[in-house]
Amino acid sequence: MEPVLAHIEAHIAEPLSLERLAAVTGLRQGVPVASVASESGFCDQSHLARRFKRECGMTPTQYQCESRDGS
Repeated sequence: MEPVLAHIEAHIAEPLSLERLAAVTGLRQGVPVASVASESGFCDQSHLARRFKRECGMTPTQYQCESRDGS
């Protein structure tokens, strides 16, 4: 998480895209949501999914499918 926090701090006045933050962290595709939740500091997978859906309007799985399809 340190690279993300440093990037956010350095670019606080700029819009932050999910794609840029993913690039900064070197996120791996195909990692199980439960692993992502744990590595990101969420209590569990459902906590991450609820928060993700509230912020992005879709579940992590839906986001992953759309990203893969190029939508």
